[in-house]
Amino acid sequence: MPLSSSEKRVLRAIGQTLFPRGGAIRIDGLDAEVVEYIEDYLDRLPRLDRWQLRAFFRAFDLGYAVAARHPSARFHSARPDDRHEYLASWENSPRYAQRMGFQGLKMVFSLAYAECGAVKTGMGMTPTGDTEIDMQTALQDLATTAGKVG
Repeated sequence: MPLSSSEKRVLRAIGQTLFPRGGAIRIDGLDAEVVEYIEDYLDRLPRLDRWQLRAFFRAFDLGYAVAARHPSARFHSARPDDRHEYLASWENSPRYAQRMGFQGLKMVFSLAYAECGAVKTGMGMTPTGDTEIDMQTALQDLATTAGKVG
């Protein structure tokens, strides 16, 4: 089932907040086509999982009204600084469930973002066209980098 225009606005806003234009990699969430990737991903999920993830995106958008203390406020129409603040409140929440919600949200969008060929190139990867090999290479690079940091 295709995403509604409202759902796409929410996903675009989340993608642009997590991966803004002018970030470390020159490709933003919109250019990386995270919305299209997530829509395709949702289509491949079992019906209940798809429904739950779509409900989560909607709840995230509507939950912004509580943070903004305005009943008609929505994440997708908030200013970029306010979006960042709202995401940070989820990431740093004293409530475990909210922090885990942020981690899940970040994971879905990071997977979508990292599938873009230009993003892979920006990360120093040479895309092979084989997603499994590309992800294994990325994980090996990450493990090597993490070992150097620690």
